[in-house]
Amino acid sequence: MAYDVAHESELLYVGEGPRIHKYVITSPASPVYAWTDTVGGKASVIDVIQNVVFAKDGQQLKVYWDKNLLYSYDVMSFIYDVKANHEYVFVTGDSLTVFWYLLADIDDEAISIPSFILEQNYPNPFNPITTIKYQLPVSGYVTLKVFDILGNEVAILVNEPKEPGYHEVIFDASRFTSGVYIYSLNHNEFVSAKKLLIIK
Repeated sequence: MAYDVAHESELLYVGEGPRIHKYVITSPASPVYAWTDTVGGKASVIDVIQNVVFAKDGQQLKVYWDKNLLYSYDVMSFIYDVKANHEYVFVTGDSLTVFWYLLADIDDEAISIPSFILEQNYPNPFNPITTIKYQLPVSGYVTLKVFDILGNEVAILVNEPKEPGYHEVIFDASRFTSGVYIYSLNHNEFVSAKKLLIIK
């Protein structure tokens, strides 16, 4: 049962009991599933700001970033709604609780990106959509390309400057045949590549 939704830019988050689902809504009529995470409680009311998800869990406000629980606050009353902006988080229940600069309380170390990381796509094998995630410690020009097993470039997924942090790309392989492909991330002097498998 979907209790609540929250969106930011082209991302949609759905609070469904003990799970939070994330979708890419570049085309709102055709949302693309990105991931599901079990939050360890009931995320029946959620909001999102700056990629930080605020979820109600009984009498607690839980704060997640990249599927990781950062903080848990006991509000001491049943929570009916949660709303966040860049400075405050408003929690309504038996009373109104306002958290001031809650985002500023999030330790930079908790969400820092220590190094370049190119993750294995998920799901893998897949048909026809998969998600590729990567992390950057510094800004710079990024290319993320897909090659066939012979080394021919078949798709360009990213070709633009990117800020430090966590990024993910949805790869739609509807027009590709079954087989092994290589995806390669290039950022200045950093290069990393992994295999993916399309099965139709």
